[in-house]
Amino acid sequence: MNEFHKDLALYRVIRIAGIEAGLPRGALGDITRMLKVRVPQISLSLNLNDPYFLSALRVQPSAIGCPLTAELLASPRPDLLSRVRTVADIARTHQAPMFVEGDITTDLARQLVAVGVDRIASPLIWPLTVELQGAGKWALQQLDDAAVNAAA
Repeated sequence: MNEFHKDLALYRVIRIAGIEAGLPRGALGDITRMLKVRVPQISLSLNLNDPYFLSALRVQPSAIGCPLTAELLASPRPDLLSRVRTVADIARTHQAPMFVEGDITTDLARQLVAVGVDRIASPLIWPLTVELQGAGKWALQQLDDAAVNAAA
């Protein structure tokens, strides 16, 4: 944490993920307060079924959300959207943007926005990495030829 440049840290976001339902929210608050000293933008990523979602908002994250796992995406669409709407309403009440992430299709993304989701991360819509055509696919012979030419 001490390696973060003080001014540049304002533009970083730390996401605390993997929060178990049994994790004491006091400990989560302590972790968040410690991190906010250096990086003020802290987002929390919880399970959509976490019964203590509301208590996580008491630590005042800059955003709160959940991963939409394959299991959740396989559930009936109305049920999923209803649960997301409930969490989005809770987040909106506490003035925290709501995000979701996972293998979300364009159609589902539209529905999620309609129920109150503010931010969506999906490799199906926005690829996480971009590869140039053929990058990293050189044959060993081409690399050997390049090394010989460079040495000459």
